[in-house]
Amino acid sequence: MARPKKFTEDVKMYNIALPVKMFKRLEKISLQETENSLEHISIADIIRTSIDVYVGVYEQNFDEKGNIRGQS
Repeated sequence: MARPKKFTEDVKMYNIALPVKMFKRLEKISLQETENSLEHISIADIIRTSIDVYVGVYEQNFDEKGNIRGQS
């Protein structure tokens, strides 16, 4: 079965090594979220969403030089 098209923009592939304990935690979340959704929520979906949230918060709090916003 082909994978569903989830991307609306260009993507870059990146491999990641995770500790088995973290993978199992993500797997549990994936199963729970899939049961509560009308679509399959993969571990990769959770990782991408988490990275997006992290980067958004980082960009709100730090300038382009990595300094905390509002401090000199």
